Amino acid sequence: GAVMYGTYWCPFCDLQRQEFGKDAWATVPSLECDPRGIKPQPATCAEAGVSGYPTWVIPGVDGSASVTQSGLLTLDQLAKLVGVDAGAGVGVGAGAGDDAAARRP
Repeated sequence: GAVMYGTYWCPFCDLQRQEFGKDAWATVPSLECDPRGIKPQPATCAEAGVSGYPTWVIPGVDGSASVTQSGLLTLDQLAKLVGVDAGAGVGVGAGAGDDAAARRP
């Protein structure tokens, strides 16, 4: 599934989390890219080519290439990238990632 790469200090990452809401965000795979953050994974972020925050990486389906999209996305925009109906749920929760990693308490 889709994974969001972000940092604890990024205001757009915080807005992205708010777009989902607290309960839904708890199911979204995300990675903390700042080495000073909680459970940081800067090497994974670098390997993914992340250069801005937030960045979404959406795996391709049926052998197609992954899609990388940087910037704040609406749920509708994200649903289109993932290939689901936004009314049915964005469906980004299936996949690797630590949903708490990009959040600060």
